[in-house]
Amino acid sequence: MIIYKTGNILDTDSQCIVNTVNCEGYMGKGLAYQFKKAYPANEKAYIKACKTGEIAIGKVFLFEEDNKIIANFPTKDKWRLPSKMEYIKLGLLDLINKIIVRQIYSIAIPPLGSGNGGLNWEDVRKEIESSFYDLSEEIEVVVYEPAGNIQTNLKPKKAPKLSLSHYVVSKIESLLKYYNVKDKTYIRLQKSCYFFNHFYRKDYFDFKAYKYGPYSHDIEIVNKKINEYMLYYDIKDYNVLCDEVYKTIISKKIESELDNIDNAIKLSSEYVNNIKSNSELECLTTIMVLIKDYSYTTEEDIIKGFKDWEFSKEKSRKFKEKDILNSINYLLNTNIISKGLLGYCLVSN
Repeated sequence: MIIYKTGNILDTDSQCIVNTVNCEGYMGKGLAYQFKKAYPANEKAYIKACKTGEIAIGKVFLFEEDNKIIANFPTKDKWRLPSKMEYIKLGLLDLINKIIVRQIYSIAIPPLGSGNGGLNWEDVRKEIESSFYDLSEEIEVVVYEPAGNIQTNLKPKKAPKLSLSHYVVSKIESLLKYYNVKDKTYIRLQKSCYFFNHFYRKDYFDFKAYKYGPYSHDIEIVNKKINEYMLYYDIKDYNVLCDEVYKTIISKKIESELDNIDNAIKLSSEYVNNIKSNSELECLTTIMVLIKDYSYTTEEDIIKGFKDWEFSKEKSRKFKEKDILNSINYLLNTNIISKGLLGYCLVSN
């Protein structure tokens, strides 16, 4: 689970806490200075690690003090120079490996390189999400966003205008299990809306092949407006929200189609709720994209499609042939796809 919050990262209850550092042994400003005061033994060990080469770009140094595992994460080489995204990517790779080896179950991460380092927080956030995607179901990842970056809790000056799309998304959110609204990757919401298209028999939301399978930017925009609407009217329950959206958007034209829409919402949310793993959802919907958009009709084609997936090199490493074949069988058994003389196709009735 990935959770976002603001506040003092030093107050975290997480087992492991990330400290952003340079490779020269200086903890003179920013978060590192706060760590220096809170964990003096860690500072001494960090200085020594800089001299011995135990810490370097792409090489995270772990140290334990006061029942905390401190991950000293180099976001800079020289303390006077800015951070680079390359440093963040390399460091995250090493951090993930160390988490697995040490069997760390919870970790708190600051906005890596986004303060004095000068990196764009949105770019860094996406890199953190991507790196922890495979582990996010096994460990708790608490990401501390820059305080100045958080605007989502501010009440909008006026209520956003809502449409039928907002009704569909809010209704799906109200029905989903295992859905973490603080998870900004919105994997389950995205996949549920993709299945909504399938059960509605229309491409209501515009999906394109992307890193985790089908992705629709429209859903992010719609969900942002939903959150603003909830803030404006101080709505905290999705069922209440759905009632309000219904009252706002209902018309004779919409009402005549609402039974079909509600049925597709029900079927899509039930289908996704039966799948606890985000990775399994990714595999299933990637297969559907390969069949629908790439016209891959055989098992060999689909397996090759995973290997050649241009949006993520991780796809072929993440999903083995057995995983793909199991997912094909699941889609067959749940009547999402069928197999005929010409191979696999999506069920359309």
